[in-house]
Amino acid sequence: MIRKSVARTALGIGLCGAAGLGWGLLENRAFTLRCRNLILPPQENEENESGRPSSSSLKILHLSDIHLLPNDTSKIDYIRSLAETEPDFLVITGDSLSSADSLDSLMRALEPFVGIPGAFVYGSNDYYSPIPKNPFAYLLPIEAKNLEREMDLPWEEMSQRFEESGWVNLNNRRATMNVGEWVIDLVGMDDPHINRAHMPAVRDDGAAQPHVRIGLVHAPYLWAMQALYEDGVELAFAGHTHGGQLALPCIGSLTTNCDLPTAYDSGLFTWPLGTSGAPLRRDGDFNMQQHTMAVQLSAGMGGTPYVPLRVLRRPEATLLAVTREELG
Repeated sequence: MIRKSVARTALGIGLCGAAGLGWGLLENRAFTLRCRNLILPPQENEENESGRPSSSSLKILHLSDIHLLPNDTSKIDYIRSLAETEPDFLVITGDSLSSADSLDSLMRALEPFVGIPGAFVYGSNDYYSPIPKNPFAYLLPIEAKNLEREMDLPWEEMSQRFEESGWVNLNNRRATMNVGEWVIDLVGMDDPHINRAHMPAVRDDGAAQPHVRIGLVHAPYLWAMQALYEDGVELAFAGHTHGGQLALPCIGSLTTNCDLPTAYDSGLFTWPLGTSGAPLRRDGDFNMQQHTMAVQLSAGMGGTPYVPLRVLRRPEATLLAVTREELG
């Protein structure tokens, strides 16, 4: 009788494990578009004519952590289909490649967006191809690290092809872009996760006040997000976390792969942390408070090819419609 009970228990655990594995494999391909509306507070000196554009909104498509393999046709086709959203601006926050042979496939995926204004920064998997590692290592305390192996991904060619497509390189750089009637002040950092990030020098060129200040970084380490906030960024884009990739009901994710608390593993939230409620992870409206920074943290579109699983954190792209309130 005891043996039968143990056998049933073992069988039950095995079936549950198999079901969980199957679900994780399916959810890893369940590409999802998140549609969010971000309402920024009025600029305090909005009496300046440059303070608010006459166009109603700025539609930003955010792609992150694509981790593309050369023959991943379903992901390529999905990214191409996102052109139907007709974004005004494209943001790419790194980790686009999973193979040295993926660049042509990546450019095919992004081809419908060529000519649309955009900006990009890099993550470690734009420089170094992923390698097998113990997945439980992600649950240990994470620190930024210097990688001692050779860069084997075509990041220099990717930079050239991105720039030729009309997208600005923001790896430790600044830029200003006109997108329709919006004047956007941009700042970005290279990947903090591999100690390549630093804030670029502040420009003093006497330019008029922009309509919005946007910052990009791949890995949302606390110091990096605070640096963007102190720089005056109103809207920051990041990736890297994969939303924890595996989340548990009632508990959430177990890691962000950096020092960001797991409660903020993905979604739209405000900085400093604690100035608003839980992140908005699904579709919806998000009203900003004065003197805070909005953070759009993508759960990403892919992951390491050695752990092709997701649970309760579907691969995602985000369409963020940005508007600004008028002074009352």
